[in-house]
Amino acid sequence: MISHVNCVILYVRDQQRSLEFYVDTLGWDLRTDALTSDGTRWIDVAPPRARTRVALLAPKDGYVFPPSAAAPCTLTTEDAQATFHDLKGRGVEVTEPVVESWATYLTVTDPDGYIYVVGENHD
Repeated sequence: MISHVNCVILYVRDQQRSLEFYVDTLGWDLRTDALTSDGTRWIDVAPPRARTRVALLAPKDGYVFPPSAAAPCTLTTEDAQATFHDLKGRGVEVTEPVVESWATYLTVTDPDGYIYVVGENHD
């Protein structure tokens, strides 16, 4: 049986820039930085204690992805307001939190234009 999502893949224009954004700016952990058998650089990162990784891959064979594409996952925080202030202080492109009856959420944009929804659930 499938137990969890292992990895989400993002195609990025500059792997080093993306690595620095996720690790140095967002504070995520570098899990893998290695060359594959075909010479492709495989980088994956994850928030501390997260089970699911995000792979930062360079497009192959001229593959073009749309700028400002929604990221293929959402992220969770325990405190949306604190997360907003922390990320804004680090210079991250982030929106003011929106309060709904079910959650408070904001968006974060990475250097390639991927937009993440970061939510604090109201359970």
